[in-house]
Amino acid sequence: YTKMEGQNWVWGLLLSYFLFLGPFFLVGSFLNFVAVGYNSSTALPFGTVVVILLILTLVSFPLNVVGGISGRNFAGTFDAPCRTTKMPREIPPL
Repeated sequence: YTKMEGQNWVWGLLLSYFLFLGPFFLVGSFLNFVAVGYNSSTALPFGTVVVILLILTLVSFPLNVVGGISGRNFAGTFDAPCRTTKMPREIPPL
């Protein structure tokens, strides 16, 4: 993001975090509530769901922020993988 001269890196960092982990947590919670509704023995207790949410908040979020800041600070300039020319090329007929 920084190599492509993006300016709103904090928004991109937060968006990538919540769009990646949010659906996993929501689907897991929904499946757990369905399991609780059916009185399944595999359903997680509410306290366990809260502990998982705390782990996501207190461990993975700071790691994501540290990774985003270090990636922003140590990013070099953008180097294209090949040389580009401004002359249009002719498309050969079929």
